[in-house]
This record gives sequence, C-alpha cells and structure tokens, in this order.
Amino acid sequence: HLLALNYLALLSLGEPLLASDMCNMTKQGWFPYFNIDYLLDDHMELWNYQYRIFRLARVPCPKTVYIIAHDLATAIDLPLPPIDLGAIAARFLRDLSLPGL
Repeated sequence: HLLALNYLALLSLGEPLLASDMCNMTKQGWFPYFNIDYLLDDHMELWNYQYRIFRLARVPCPKTVYIIAHDLATAIDLPLPPIDLGAIAARFLRDLSLPGL
C-alpha cells in the first residue's frame, strides 16, 4: 500500500508518472521499500506479523499499484487524477534527450 499511496500523492501533485514508473524507481532503490526495519529505533521490537510488513521480498506489479491507488482514492473520496499522456510523453522526450515536436 506504500507504493500506491506515494503514487496517489504524486499524481495529486500533477507529476507525470505511471504506476510502472513507481515500480521501476522502487526496484532501483529510489524509495526505501526493502528491509526498512533499519529505520526503526533500537528499542522497538517486531513481532512475527510486523516483521513481515517490514521485510518485503518483491515489488508489486504496476497493475496492483494502480488498483490499490484507485481503491485508496475512493476510500478517502479523492478523485484519481487522469493520466496526462502529453506530460508523460514530454517527460520521456526530456529523459531520452530527444528533440520536441
């Protein structure tokens, strides 16, 4: 749910982002997603189910991130912003250093 919440927040801010971008950035280490128990204080003990929460083994697929983000947006009555394909295409052109049309 962490990726979906971050994805929803970035979309709400108008960032040209796809769910697959979130998954790829997580795999590349841009988000502290794997083994984040080192961020907890030393006095905090984790029980079995809590330990599993902080020891994730894989990044969810983009479809799962999008579905959870949609469900979260519905639950908090926040309209999921439409994906701006023009902004995403412009970002791809910028990232690839291609000339604009």
